[in-house]
Amino acid sequence: MVCNLDDYNYAWYDTKKQDYLASTKQVDSVMPFRYTQAECVSAEARRQNLNNGRMCRQDYECKSKSCQSGYCRGQQMGESCMSHEDCDVELACKAQVTWPFASTCQRLGLHGDPCSTDYDCSPRAFCWYKYPTDKEAGLKRCLNKYSQETGTNFGWSSLTGNELDDAVHNGQFCKTGWAWNSDGAVTAQCAKVTSLVTDLGTEMKSPYECTATMVNNYCQYFLDNSNNNYLSGQCECALDNYAGFCRYPGQEGTLNFIRYVTVMNENNHCHTLDRDNMKAQLECGLKESEALKNAVQWKMRFENWSSMNGEYIFNCIEQFHPDSYTNIKLGY
Repeated sequence: MVCNLDDYNYAWYDTKKQDYLASTKQVDSVMPFRYTQAECVSAEARRQNLNNGRMCRQDYECKSKSCQSGYCRGQQMGESCMSHEDCDVELACKAQVTWPFASTCQRLGLHGDPCSTDYDCSPRAFCWYKYPTDKEAGLKRCLNKYSQETGTNFGWSSLTGNELDDAVHNGQFCKTGWAWNSDGAVTAQCAKVTSLVTDLGTEMKSPYECTATMVNNYCQYFLDNSNNNYLSGQCECALDNYAGFCRYPGQEGTLNFIRYVTVMNENNHCHTLDRDNMKAQLECGLKESEALKNAVQWKMRFENWSSMNGEYIFNCIEQFHPDSYTNIKLGY
């Protein structure tokens, strides 16, 4: 039996709303229109609507309704499609560039190929702006993740309005995992985090503690550029009522995350829509291995750094978080 939490329709801790103890606005709470109680279900009951490339026993388990030789199968190279779901593994549904613009299953894009979303690209790449002029023109290309040296310029775009989240998302093009908006407009530049400063001191070491109970208390991520620029992110509450931690780790922790997820991406032979599905990686990626365990745990740590510090908290969350290595194995 497994806990059916992984549709993300459940109330969950949100550090962006940590300052609200009470409010007259629903938007300030994590509770509205979210379940607060989950149920244990059989692992078999969860094996439905599987993307192509996933292991199966019966046709009904697959989105394609086609289970062949133990795997869900979809449309092959050059065959007609309406969406990515229709295509088999390592293929994406793409429209032709000339009349009548019919859509067919085609290979995933490689570095430099045009794209609309990450799903058009190889798991080793993401869909972004290779040059600042690409951002101005609205032209995206598949770009190899974590491949560019510090100082490399490319196109910048803000997705969330959160300075740190945008630095990390744009930073997927950089070996360091970090980028900053160097011209305040359309130019991103790869950078290295040299130090973190919090209210508890300069040159902070991992896990980068700060005082979350202070209003508008920010962590500063200093970069290795000539202007001594830094990125700011609010100090966030931990799950153990401790003072708090910065939203992301520093450079060393980021490199650990990159090292392990890069191994996972390079061994990912899953459907393009399953590139971030850790359960799928057990079947069509690294499979059950120490390498996958490291990738899953570092992905969870990096994305939830402030709330998961300390082995007690990490081990606690490991027991029930749907994306933990312990829980992704329960269905097998």
